[in-house]
Amino acid sequence: MFENLPGVTVELERLIPHETLIIPYFWVRGAETEDIEAAFEEHAGVSNIRLVDSIEDEYLMRAEWEQEYLAS
Repeated sequence: MFENLPGVTVELERLIPHETLIIPYFWVRGAETEDIEAAFEEHAGVSNIRLVDSIEDEYLMRAEWEQEYLAS
């Protein structure tokens, strides 16, 4: 997903298991939130991504994955 964002660093913060899905929280450095969200729009398995928090040029993001995508 981050092929079009060279120089981006991604660090997994936490995985939250839910009854029907898994929600990863992760920090992204080296890109703006609009570019990060755009990178996920193309991915068929992601149903929602949003900014949770930011510190300077680091962004804590949350992504929701389609259960059908995870099962395949």
